[in-house]
Amino acid sequence: MGLTDAYNVLAKLRAGTMVASLDEEDRAILEAALVVVLRELHDDFDAAVTDAYGWPANLTDDDILARLVALNKARAADEVRGMIHWLRPSFQVPRLGIPAQGTGEQVEADLVVADGTAGKPGFPADDMAQTAVVIAALMGAAGPLDAPAIASGFQKARHLEERVGAVLAALSRLGFVTTTDGGRSCALRRAA
Repeated sequence: MGLTDAYNVLAKLRAGTMVASLDEEDRAILEAALVVVLRELHDDFDAAVTDAYGWPANLTDDDILARLVALNKARAADEVRGMIHWLRPSFQVPRLGIPAQGTGEQVEADLVVADGTAGKPGFPADDMAQTAVVIAALMGAAGPLDAPAIASGFQKARHLEERVGAVLAALSRLGFVTTTDGGRSCALRRAA
């Protein structure tokens, strides 16, 4: 018996199948995998999530998906404008934001992005911050960018091209970016 077996029985229960109507194999899985407890835990978790979002508890799956897509679009638009909704500010702000913003609670903070108007900033030293500025550059771009184009927004651009290229390659391997021009240029992967 595995997780798939347990979740298949759970799906039958959620579809309205009565326990007495389950076949012998499914009843054995129901008992051994504690599917009734699994159902209660999922129900509690679902209630906590809808409460955290401030949504009604009786939403359909399609309603939830529509709300999540709308929230994702709103957050993406905020990030394009440089507004980041920090979820773990004590961890994220020191690495990606302005240190004065680290209040220890969820906050909105401006993401520092190279815009070329006040001199070029230095490229961050740590990997997480490097990834953040590369993603920010891709988010603000009208089209795909290559490593030299992103590096040009920072001091010592020629020395950074290899490092920016490595960040782009990692993001591509993880599926966060798509590549064009034979893998040279990258763009953020967009949700359908």
